[in-house]
Amino acid sequence: MSTLRLAVAGVGVEAGSRARGYLATIKKLAHLYDLCAICDAGEEALHAAGELFDVPPRYTCIESLLTEQKPDVFFVLLPTDGQTVAALAGIEHGCHIISEIPYALTLDMGDAIARAAGEKGLKWEVAENVWLWPNEQLKQKIARAGVLGRLTHARLRYPAGSYHGLNAVRTILDARPRRAMGYAQAVEVPPYRNYGGGAESTRWWESGVIEFENDVACIYEMPTTPGAASGMNWDIEGVNGYLSGGELVLYSSGGHNTHPIREIHEEVDTGGHGPADRLGKPLQAIQDFQPGRRGQSRHSGKPSHGRHAQYQPAIRRRGRTPGL
Repeated sequence: MSTLRLAVAGVGVEAGSRARGYLATIKKLAHLYDLCAICDAGEEALHAAGELFDVPPRYTCIESLLTEQKPDVFFVLLPTDGQTVAALAGIEHGCHIISEIPYALTLDMGDAIARAAGEKGLKWEVAENVWLWPNEQLKQKIARAGVLGRLTHARLRYPAGSYHGLNAVRTILDARPRRAMGYAQAVEVPPYRNYGGGAESTRWWESGVIEFENDVACIYEMPTTPGAASGMNWDIEGVNGYLSGGELVLYSSGGHNTHPIREIHEEVDTGGHGPADRLGKPLQAIQDFQPGRRGQSRHSGKPSHGRHAQYQPAIRRRGRTPGL
């Protein structure tokens, strides 16, 4: 399979930014993509990223990049207010689009991207990946296998970028939202730097209720204290138990049993193959998840003992390479 020429707009202000993380990952996927060019309005950040990731073609003008480099895929890593214009420009030049989240300021602007891509037969992917995290895939399987019984309620508390948590909740519930009601207020906080490097002294506090088509309601809050220990969590409740953070809790004889969801990380030599080629067997535990019977492990069917006797959800991630 031939590699795709991929260009990136937006390299991040700082070395630890999300955009730099994407660039590092793209470079590791050399069997899929050729990182052919990068673009950013900030020349200092542009050249720093270009040197770090060995990308000589560097642009401060998106139109020039698209015209000269003719990429197959255009990855838009700009702040939200620049996403729509950049994505539409890429589509006009015949590029498949990957967008960072949030992908647009309004639904109408997002619909414009979808419509333009559809008219040209191009693909558009929104780079939201929480639903693909191994522990979240396991939660989805637990809910869909009926382990929790009928789903009744959800809660989400997310301190910044709450679309990530909403993505997790929606995919576990396996339902589309029907209606949302919310309230937001600007709250004064100590000075901090935003993603663009600018100074800010306010944050938005948000709260709301999202109703889903399966009649489950989710209570949502985005607090103004990102560093708080209880700042990020989502719960899914059912008649027989609930999922909360990294735990499965099941009701039993008036009490409850807690079963932690564990991730085990191991670094392996990929042998020159792409990391994704090594993920099939490690992820099989998720794909093959079946609800166990009391006193049996879901892996072997043999009796097990202790408070983890009924379910032993665990993930072993063996296909991992450093930094990916």
